[in-house]
Amino acid sequence: MSAGGYSRSVFLNCPFDGAYKPVFDALVFSEQDIHAHGNDARRAVGEVRAWLRTATGRVGIPGGQEIWSRYLTFRRALPGIGRKAKLRPEEWTFVDYTHAVWEWTRLHS
Repeated sequence: MSAGGYSRSVFLNCPFDGAYKPVFDALVFSEQDIHAHGNDARRAVGEVRAWLRTATGRVGIPGGQEIWSRYLTFRRALPGIGRKAKLRPEEWTFVDYTHAVWEWTRLHS
């Protein structure tokens, strides 16, 4: 991929196990922006949520506003999670962040 192509690329992280395979397949399949989101992360969350609901047929997926609200709550909790893990912000690795997401989600679901 040319350097210019990366500006239109998106990286999404989701756990990879059997329960998440339909979501993983949907994300891998999708290479295009189904609906414009105007470079607005909040709106993009809602668009991805709507697309996943349609693509997977899964019921019970919360609305985009609820997902965004939970994301903001998680972001506010990150400094405390880092203190508990004795990690400064610059020390976080991808694995540390992934574990924080998993643990926070487990405790707040």
